[in-house]
Amino acid sequence: MGILDEEKRTMDFIVSNQENPLLIIESSCVVTTSSGQGDKAKTEINIARLIKKYYPKGQFIGFVDGIGWYVRKNDLERMVGTYDEVFTFHKEET
Repeated sequence: MGILDEEKRTMDFIVSNQENPLLIIESSCVVTTSSGQGDKAKTEINIARLIKKYYPKGQFIGFVDGIGWYVRKNDLERMVGTYDEVFTFHKEET
């Protein structure tokens, strides 16, 4: 049993493979705001819990960008708190 058995979810990238992931990467670029961003944060929290349970050696990496996240700071904070590493495409954030 693995993460995809308990929570049907397709991740953006998995390195090296689904059976033995070393890096599990999700990206989220949001240009508008919506209540769906709160749902995205809740989903990422649950996925992070499952990754730690089933793949304790795997790293959960997030790429987050877009003005929509800037406006919904509470949802953004909850979501990025689940990642082991967080990246953005803005030079001032690196």
